[in-house]
Amino acid sequence: MRDPFGPIPDREVSHACLLRGGTATDGNALSPARHISAEQILLSRAEVRALGIPGSNVTWLRNEARGRFPRRIRIGGTRVCWDRTEILNWIEERRAERAQHVYADYA
Repeated sequence: MRDPFGPIPDREVSHACLLRGGTATDGNALSPARHISAEQILLSRAEVRALGIPGSNVTWLRNEARGRFPRRIRIGGTRVCWDRTEILNWIEERRAERAQHVYADYA
């Protein structure tokens, strides 16, 4: 699967929502993108929308509760992000659904 974001340049690291295992006291809570694998990078609301996924926050919450959309990860306060790998997999699942779904019988 192609990553639509590609590598994140160092100058844009502050704009990405990055998370690495560790605690704030050991210095591993945040680190530059070049040290983080793709599975650890999270997407903000704006980045999820940039992938072409429409919907309001309420719609996403409802779909998350019903298991129809990947669940958000609370970073702190009202800040939330989504796992990039889960979002990209969700998109691929929608593409696979499209290939199998019949909208109408044109006989």
